Amino acid sequence: MFMVVGASIPAAQAYMIQPIFDDIFIAKNSDLLYIIAGILIAMGVISGVATMVQGVMMEGVGHKIVGDLQVRLFAHIIKQDIDVLSNTHTGRLQSLFLFDLGLIKEAVSRAVTGVVKDGLSAIGLIGVMFYQDWRLAIGGLIAIPLIAYPIQRLSKKIRKAATRMQDVTGRFATAINEMSTGVRHIKSYGMEDREIANFRSIVDDRVNLVLKAVYARALTTPLTETVGAIAFAVVIIYGGSRVIEGSSTPGQFFSFLTALMMAYR
Repeated sequence: MFMVVGASIPAAQAYMIQPIFDDIFIAKNSDLLYIIAGILIAMGVISGVATMVQGVMMEGVGHKIVGDLQVRLFAHIIKQDIDVLSNTHTGRLQSLFLFDLGLIKEAVSRAVTGVVKDGLSAIGLIGVMFYQDWRLAIGGLIAIPLIAYPIQRLSKKIRKAATRMQDVTGRFATAINEMSTGVRHIKSYGMEDREIANFRSIVDDRVNLVLKAVYARALTTPLTETVGAIAFAVVIIYGGSRVIEGSSTPGQFFSFLTALMMAYR
């Protein structure tokens, strides 16, 4: 419910650009000046409160889900045969409970919020765009299919790196655990250098995976910025010509442009 409220505000804010330009700046209607200002303040307050409550509730849901999974995982592991337990290192188990399940909480609290709230916001903003000018809306959104394919390819790389990262983190935790529990054995046989080299290899693998994910994420920015800039240029040329011809008002055009920029974000 709070996501729906928070998601509806961006579309309302984009729509309010039209009366600001047409009724206040161009028609010079001073009566609407304070009314629209008050509406914008109210929107900001409602959006802020809705986002705060939704965020707190989603964090609570995420932590409860992780708590349930931790108990279920613990019950599943403790009921395994002794052979299975003895072949699973303590460090890997710690990584499962702390790191892997922590990622699930992030997925629940952030991904669900992103899909639901941002999805609803995008639908509302696209609705404003079509309401203001359906021709411009088609032209402005034509770039999205062009972005979708390369973004999908990059997302696969990020997911693959994230999956391997979980494995490496398990090795990382195992190495720390082995060092702390077997330090006497390591020192007795003079194995410090070998353990350091082994740990360096694990750390290097982890860093390389992080950099691969960072690079793949970074590539999405120039892709979206470039294609988005082309779409904005088309919109400005076509929309500006319609305003000059008198087929559209400046308020409609800037309301559309605001909705387009917010939808791309």
